[in-house]
Amino acid sequence: MKKISLLLALLLVLLLASCGKSATAETTTEKETAPTVAAETAGFTLDDVLKANDVKTLVSAYGGVSAARYENDEAVSETYYFMYAGKIVSTTCATGKDGEKTYSCTVDNESYKKVGDRLQFSYNVDAQKKPSKAYLFGDAVSAQMLEGKIDRYEEPDKDSWCFELHDADGDDGVSCRCTVLKKSFILKQIDWDYGDGNTAKVEIKHGADVQTKEFGLLDGFAKDLRTVTCVCTMHDKQGKESEKTLKVQVPYNVEPVWESASDITVYMDKDLTKAYKYPGNGEKDYTVYVTDAKG
Repeated sequence: MKKISLLLALLLVLLLASCGKSATAETTTEKETAPTVAAETAGFTLDDVLKANDVKTLVSAYGGVSAARYENDEAVSETYYFMYAGKIVSTTCATGKDGEKTYSCTVDNESYKKVGDRLQFSYNVDAQKKPSKAYLFGDAVSAQMLEGKIDRYEEPDKDSWCFELHDADGDDGVSCRCTVLKKSFILKQIDWDYGDGNTAKVEIKHGADVQTKEFGLLDGFAKDLRTVTCVCTMHDKQGKESEKTLKVQVPYNVEPVWESASDITVYMDKDLTKAYKYPGNGEKDYTVYVTDAKG
């Protein structure tokens, strides 16, 4: 009888021990599946991420960076960032739903789009352009979203942080989930949720994993530049006339497209009789005349 009692006691101890181990395992699993952490624990802000993903900083560190965008699991654009002829550049090939491809690039933060045999860029005659920072977030992240705050930090693995961003006003339901490297805050992936059932993903690679592509966009930037002069004659609300001259140096195959907050017309002659027509690619300098005068 004593032996039976001892055996029962031993079985009870083993069962209790087994229950204790099971409880411990469940607790560990809960931690792995709920990795949300406080902002103080993560120890970084959106500003830290922006600074780490400044294009100039990334290209200097890695030589080449690529960002491939997917919608509904189909590639819709590929962008490459690298140095070319001593300048920070990016090149993009975007594919439409009809399969048609469009090409664009940036050189020293100036944006160009391919139109026929040339590149075009917009130049506002109202004020001189000011240099601006270029971030890997690109135009896809709205200014409102960058003004917002990080809503949620996660720790998916030992090398990464994840965080969510929403528009500052929070009205349109758009959000993105960003994955960054822990030590450097450099972006690895951005997952978009547009709030209407549509999603997108941007995968980012660096350094040796990247074979950059020029798409034939950059040839002119390695050659001598030509000068395009723009003589602007504008009028204030009282009708007072003012004139200024802008000079822009561009590659042989680049056309400045003149813009203004006012309704302007571009001419090829000082007398404002010849309507503007792109003179064509080449090394020859040329002058255009812009006015807001009617008739």
